[in-house]
Amino acid sequence: MKEKFQERPWLDVVSKADLLPQNPPSAKDLLPSDSEEYYKAFGPEGSMLVSVQTGLGVGQVLYLDMM
Repeated sequence: MKEKFQERPWLDVVSKADLLPQNPPSAKDLLPSDSEEYYKAFGPEGSMLVSVQTGLGVGQVLYLDMM
């Protein structure tokens, strides 16, 4: 999808982040970013984690939408 709309700004957002395994931030450094384990735990590399349930990342997404 990203390749199809290259001229558009793009932001990868993982919703329902409260359902992801609770990994310490240092765990990101232990897994290769292109591995399936990394993807299952953190979503695509560089993505923003969002959870309406906990409020995680909601403010950042709203802020970016106003820019």
